[in-house]
Amino acid sequence: MTTSYLIIQSLGVISMIIGWWAAKQTKDQYFISGNLSAAVITAIHFGLLGSHYAMLNQLLNAFRFYGASRFKCRAVFVLIIAMCLLQGYLMIDCWQQLAMMIATLISTYALFYCHTNKLRALFLLSTLLNLAMSVQMGSWSSIIYQVITVSLLAKQLINHHQNSTNTRLNKAIAN
Repeated sequence: MTTSYLIIQSLGVISMIIGWWAAKQTKDQYFISGNLSAAVITAIHFGLLGSHYAMLNQLLNAFRFYGASRFKCRAVFVLIIAMCLLQGYLMIDCWQQLAMMIATLISTYALFYCHTNKLRALFLLSTLLNLAMSVQMGSWSSIIYQVITVSLLAKQLINHHQNSTNTRLNKAIAN
């Protein structure tokens, strides 16, 4: 392993740490801003690993996080979806890239039209889809990030479901 390869992988580790921080956030604002930062660093990481599709997809993701946090309107949503589909049409050459594009479409919808648990559930699905591309590229940090992020998001969703169930049960008992 060369020094440059280790530096490239370390960028992925930095992005991974930021992404985990974002995945643990209960406020959507912090979830979105953390993922925006992670997407920019991941774009650099993927570009240095040689995947132009993944790099451009992450830059689109960064734009998506920015757009969702600042201009949550239908026009920006449609623009991001159109850019994703155009990028896919022009660049996809393997099923892993197709999975990454589908993940971007799902997470774009989630950012613009979902909140709290629905947002996190769709991000869990998109993270699973992105895992295929990470394996194909050989990005250690992305693989580790996605596996742990799936667990963090799943844990949040399970905890919320348990809390909701307990609250309904307590209300039923009280009545």
